[in-house]
Amino acid sequence: AWKNSRDKKAADRQSNQWSTLFEKPNPDMGLQQLMEATVTYLLLFGECMWVLDRDEATAVPREIQPFDGRLFEPVKNKAEKLTGWKTETINASGDRVETPFAKWEVCHFKLFNPYDPIRGLAPIEAAQLGIDQDQLASEYNKAFFSNSALPGGVDRKSTRLNSSHGYISYAVF
Repeated sequence: AWKNSRDKKAADRQSNQWSTLFEKPNPDMGLQQLMEATVTYLLLFGECMWVLDRDEATAVPREIQPFDGRLFEPVKNKAEKLTGWKTETINASGDRVETPFAKWEVCHFKLFNPYDPIRGLAPIEAAQLGIDQDQLASEYNKAFFSNSALPGGVDRKSTRLNSSHGYISYAVF
């Protein structure tokens, strides 16, 4: 319940500002593109950052810009608590420029990461070992069958082989 009609009008006005913002989050995209960018970053990299262009934590942003979360580094205090984010860019003269962001200037979306409570984990990263093993097995099988399924190499000896040599050859192959 609202304390008075002035509170309700203020809440309605702020709600309308958020609706307008999401219809056109920035000059280059609408709501659909913002959602597509967010989901794409989440699925490819496990996290997405929205940089919120606003002057204070309680203000409705003027713009929302989505970014690849890998461009941002967490800023922590001595107790290892997250206090903000920073990103590093290169300006026109080639100098590295660090841009800090307060927590309220960034909205961080992430997929669960059991290894890091702050960063997200992409689905492909979680499956990477299995993907790599499958790729290596496929390459091996292709080479094996391209070679008529014959093991490579010929063991030529000028001396006669005895049974101990057979065990060594078997162990090598």
